[in-house]
Amino acid sequence: MSTKKQRFIVLKKNIKSLGKKISEKDDIGFIESQNNRNSEIFFIRSWKNLKINNQDFEIFDVTKTGDAFEKKVCNVCHKRVEENFSLQKMVDQYEDLYYEILKSKGNR
Repeated sequence: MSTKKQRFIVLKKNIKSLGKKISEKDDIGFIESQNNRNSEIFFIRSWKNLKINNQDFEIFDVTKTGDAFEKKVCNVCHKRVEENFSLQKMVDQYEDLYYEILKSKGNR
């Protein structure tokens, strides 16, 4: 049985389509397919495949994240974060997103 080693990526910037943010800086994904210019990336947070320019992400070694390293991957928001990231900052970010969604649906 062969196992394919996944190449994990982190976005360098927000990605927009038709003026709407479809993926955010520091989102984590893995490469499904790749050519010289673009890659099809599966993003864990949004559970979507997106075609992304190869210049807009960097490949990283997921085994070099966690308690012993400066970079971490948040298991709640599926983003790469720095060692000193604040849980409260993450809660605030998701609260802002929640209100943004409510506002877009006319509920606020």
